[in-house]
Amino acid sequence: MDSHAIVLGSSGLVGNLLLKILLESKQYHSVTVFVRRQLEIQHPKLRQIITDFKDFKHLEKDIEGDILFSCLGSTKKKTPKKKDYVFVDKVIPDTFAEIASKKGLKQFHLVSAIGANSDSSIFYNRLKGELEDSIKEKKIPSINIYQPSLIKGKRKEFRFGESVFTFFFKLLDILLAGSLNKYRSINALDIAKAMYNVSLINKKGVYTFTSDKIKELA
Repeated sequence: MDSHAIVLGSSGLVGNLLLKILLESKQYHSVTVFVRRQLEIQHPKLRQIITDFKDFKHLEKDIEGDILFSCLGSTKKKTPKKKDYVFVDKVIPDTFAEIASKKGLKQFHLVSAIGANSDSSIFYNRLKGELEDSIKEKKIPSINIYQPSLIKGKRKEFRFGESVFTFFFKLLDILLAGSLNKYRSINALDIAKAMYNVSLINKKGVYTFTSDKIKELA
């Protein structure tokens, strides 16, 4: 395997860890990231496309490769306007997947969330579910969707609410056994490793992995 990867969300927690894995891997000869600001990391295999994601037609020429990884995800603090939140969490990955389908990319990997459901009354879960439904319709041979529960890891910015949830999840994880394993919190590195490992398998079809399965794949 000698592949070219495209990564969305490479400045985020999971995306940054995945990027480092891909750059160190002998299985990938090059990596293209689409970012709003230049990343500090430099590597001979890395190509950075700086964009505000407002002109997808202009970006289309740079969406070339074998495998597309989407680790995008925003917060209400970063994008308080609902339309901006939808743009980051749904429009960008969905549009890139559509272009990837036209360009003949072989795989698409999406970080979604546990509870994603297009029929949900909860906005966040409904948005993630709508994105998943749309992605599954794309003509990409291998579609892999990751549905983690609370993601643990060291973020660049402090999230008070998340830190509180993390504390309680440490206690709750002990009680989440058997069929409830999928609701356990998971380390961001495990998600990144799982995405990488699954990409090497290159199995055709549509697959969804919850936290328990993600941990096994890592």
